[in-house]
Amino acid sequence: MGVRTIGTIDWNIEQIDDLLVGIIWGARGQSSAALPVEDVKAAADVGNLVLLD
Repeated sequence: MGVRTIGTIDWNIEQIDDLLVGIIWGARGQSSAALPVEDVKAAADVGNLVLLD
């Protein structure tokens, strides 16, 4: 899904598998979270997140 920049923060979102999406951020990629794809899609459905493929 690629690297994006919000303000001065670079972050990367990538699909890990059919169930999880990984979000990586920080100056050196030192922070990360894995979220269920369904939660990400639900956030996108209500306009809280734009999911790009």
